[in-house]
Amino acid sequence: MFLFECCSSIRFGKETKVKNLRPRRRSSISGLRLGDDGESVGLLNGEAEREAETAEQRYWNRVNAVELDWASLDGDKMLHLRLIEAANIRGADRSGTSDAYVVAWLQPMLDKVKVQGESQRSTTIWRTNDPVWNEVFTFLVPRHFDINNTMLVVDLFDEDKVLSNEFLGRVRVPLAKLANAEARGQMTGWFDLHTADDTAKTEGNIHFHAVFDHDHRLAQAEQTERFELHRKQVLHHVASTNFTRYLDEYESEAKDRQVSVHVCTWNVGNTPPADDLSAWLQPGHDIYVVGSQECKYDPRKPHSSCKDDWRASIMGQLGEKEYKLVYEENLWEMRLLIAVRHEIEPLVKNIHGHHEATGIAHVLGNKGGLVVSMLVRDTSLCFVNSHLAAHQGESKRRNHDVYEIIKEVRVGKPNMDILHQFAHVVWMGDLNYRLDYGDQGTAESPSAEQHAEMLALIADGQRAKLFATDQLRAEMAAERVFVGFEEGDPSKFDPTFKMIKNELNGYNKKRSPAWCDRIVRRSMPGFHIEQTAYNSAPTVCSSDHKPVYATFKVHTAEPVLGVDDSLGDAFLTVQSMKLRPIVKDGASPEALPQCRVVFYSSILRDQVPSEPRKGEEAPSWGKKDVPVMKLDINNTERLRKSFVMLQVYKTAGASADDLLGNGLLMVDEWVENQEQFHSSTVRLSRGGIPVAHLDLSMKLHWIDGLAEFEQPPPVDPRQLFMFESAKSNSAYQIGPSSWTPPEADEQA
Repeated sequence: MFLFECCSSIRFGKETKVKNLRPRRRSSISGLRLGDDGESVGLLNGEAEREAETAEQRYWNRVNAVELDWASLDGDKMLHLRLIEAANIRGADRSGTSDAYVVAWLQPMLDKVKVQGESQRSTTIWRTNDPVWNEVFTFLVPRHFDINNTMLVVDLFDEDKVLSNEFLGRVRVPLAKLANAEARGQMTGWFDLHTADDTAKTEGNIHFHAVFDHDHRLAQAEQTERFELHRKQVLHHVASTNFTRYLDEYESEAKDRQVSVHVCTWNVGNTPPADDLSAWLQPGHDIYVVGSQECKYDPRKPHSSCKDDWRASIMGQLGEKEYKLVYEENLWEMRLLIAVRHEIEPLVKNIHGHHEATGIAHVLGNKGGLVVSMLVRDTSLCFVNSHLAAHQGESKRRNHDVYEIIKEVRVGKPNMDILHQFAHVVWMGDLNYRLDYGDQGTAESPSAEQHAEMLALIADGQRAKLFATDQLRAEMAAERVFVGFEEGDPSKFDPTFKMIKNELNGYNKKRSPAWCDRIVRRSMPGFHIEQTAYNSAPTVCSSDHKPVYATFKVHTAEPVLGVDDSLGDAFLTVQSMKLRPIVKDGASPEALPQCRVVFYSSILRDQVPSEPRKGEEAPSWGKKDVPVMKLDINNTERLRKSFVMLQVYKTAGASADDLLGNGLLMVDEWVENQEQFHSSTVRLSRGGIPVAHLDLSMKLHWIDGLAEFEQPPPVDPRQLFMFESAKSNSAYQIGPSSWTPPEADEQA
């Protein structure tokens, strides 16, 4: 439950003034909703609480049993709006975040401007993509107000102290939808943000409760405590019952919904593709991620460019009646297309792309990577299509290409690399890793005898013997590239390079056969993905590479509300930290430069830096060196899927060049060990390469009203739980019998 403390007021209509109150959680007190027939009950604890719950349940059973048309009820009404939080909103500032605030108002649909009373504005939450307000607004809706032609409008803005504030999105809810018999005057849920004219969705969504309250008398009462408790109980009932959700997009009833994702890669060989690509683009999936390399050829009629021709080939195979192209990224001869089934398109949002050239002088785009990120419901996905350095003896260059892509590419939050902010990262492409089979060494071409020996192994089905010499698997095992990534078994299909064009299974003698075309993936702990296929398409023969595809079942979840009224504020307290550099190949450990640890997360209001530590071999921090971190959310279910990013910087600055390493702290580990200090080790990496370990002891705990840091003002419960009882025409009270209600209550 929560109390309310006064923070502002608004006027609506001509005479009535309604207080706007901000909630403050306090789990030790609960109360009841005032009935429409005047019956009311107050409670503190124990027997009184059980008696009151029975009375409350009787009241709501009566309400829910009747198909009320709330719009037709006589008299004035109140509209309560509890604004809780937003998720995944657009970053309007250079930091990739926004300074978010909300303005709520009522808009007559026949008027072009708002004319009915003043708008109500939330506080500003600074530097975030997931703001949490937990504030309440109340509008008085006079009896003459045309509910059937009025919208509740919730606008989201980015506050700018220098320039004009930037519009981020809007939610519009018809009051008639809220007031009809099906909704019973209440709704809650996640609402997608749209453009101002409602023609398209924007990034992010907002969670709020809205409820009509026909007992308008308390809004006009002099005793604000009665109104505060009344509103609290009305909103609490909406939050704790099965309510009508106002969502206009396709939505599954299940919290956890599987989405089928088809990821495919092909070095096209600068040759027009065949008309039939069904062996590669397997039918029947929800999302298609199509990566291509060396995709530049003379376009076929009626297309004027290779890009248009390639797009038409892909979408023609998938079928534009069933699928929609939602994103396309290009860099020289590399392309990355995202197509989704029409029925799940509303679940796919926040699509961003970027690219990084790793070719000549790290400027030319003949080699490099294309990156696209997106949200599917509340699950974040990132896809990378890359073309790495060629040639037999260039594994080290290929490793460095991957390092550069991870280090330099920026999607999502600019100060976080792609490995530390997405639930799943799937990396595809012509990765160009070869086989170190026999005595070929770094020579470009194998001997005729060795080439024949390798072909014989393929023909006899002994691919595993060949694959045991795969360069990529060796580099991953040594943690020199793709650390933390997983892959299916490529030895289940034939090597995909170097093929003779337009032959089904012929290999060019100039190069050793190899599995150059690969798909690898990495997932955060607690996020589920299942690989269901990994194969090549041997019948597609127009290139010197065979296409490769992988299919996945991705478990996607709807957003989880971050605020739990039954809990106090959540905090992370660090007891100790120690930084240990990773020393490889028998080298002697060296002293680190003066550094500090920065905690960064969407669940933190701001970055939290530790005290700096002078350069030493293994710097350490104590409890006084790291501030206590107050979390913006306190719901344990949401915390289980949350993470905190650890970034170690040189103390002299905090630019990308000063970054020593990144690490992920999954909060779920501390949810399991809550209210006690728990030790864990976080591996730090830079560009995907491990550089250090951070040992830390930390505690996740909940504090009721910041009791450990500041003592809240005393509350007289007798003032909060005294109501009029219409049946007995006398005051009903729980508490000392010597206490009597004020005269104003007797006349209410």
